[in-house]
Amino acid sequence: MKDYIKYLLPYKKSFQTINLSRREVVTLEKLVINHLKVRDMSELRDKFEGQAFLDNFLYKSIPIIGIQKYLKNTFIDFENISVDKFLSEIIIADQVINIVMFGSNLPLIDINNVHPCIFIHSTENSTLQLCGYASSQIIKDNLLNIKKYGFGSKEAIKGSFYGFNHLIVFNSLSELESIIEA
Repeated sequence: MKDYIKYLLPYKKSFQTINLSRREVVTLEKLVINHLKVRDMSELRDKFEGQAFLDNFLYKSIPIIGIQKYLKNTFIDFENISVDKFLSEIIIADQVINIVMFGSNLPLIDINNVHPCIFIHSTENSTLQLCGYASSQIIKDNLLNIKKYGFGSKEAIKGSFYGFNHLIVFNSLSELESIIEA
């Protein structure tokens, strides 16, 4: 929490707020219900794996919905995706951009990450705060507390991102494209 207060809080006033409607979140939930072939949310919650799958999918898809809403552009057609293989990334100006959502802890980034990122802070699914864009070099230069996470084939070496002072804020898709191409 100390790191959150020191490294993130001073920049929160510059973050852009994106409010999602309940309908937008329910659309994502319905994708998972259909994929897992259950009747409704109650049946899904009865299955532990189903709830974990839903939580994971929402964590990856909600920031994409937020970015699409903020930039007024559709990067991903959620009607035609493979829910189980979904990644939280978009393509802008022929560049893959990772969309990193985080809550009350600083975001963890794989040290082998080669893509730029857009950071989104959220403590609830319907309210997102767009922090900004960082190139892959900015990310590499601002990772601290590097540790191993997971085990076996899921093992990854990650670090906490501390470079909120280096994030570039953007207000439109054309502005973001200019930043990426620079």
